[in-house]
Amino acid sequence: MDSNKSNATKACNIKGNIGAEKIYHTPDSPWYEQIKAEVMFWSEEEAIKAGFRALKR
Repeated sequence: MDSNKSNATKACNIKGNIGAEKIYHTPDSPWYEQIKAEVMFWSEEEAIKAGFRALKR
């Protein structure tokens, strides 16, 4: 039951967009609020494993 509690408090806040490239946005991204996520990730590692890259700054 403890693992369910920790998962419930962990935010799924990495937004992924699929266009010419697969790009993920973290909450500190300058475009984060404007982006409409096509997919959400629990972590940057999960996004990378799915073939996404971080936003180039």
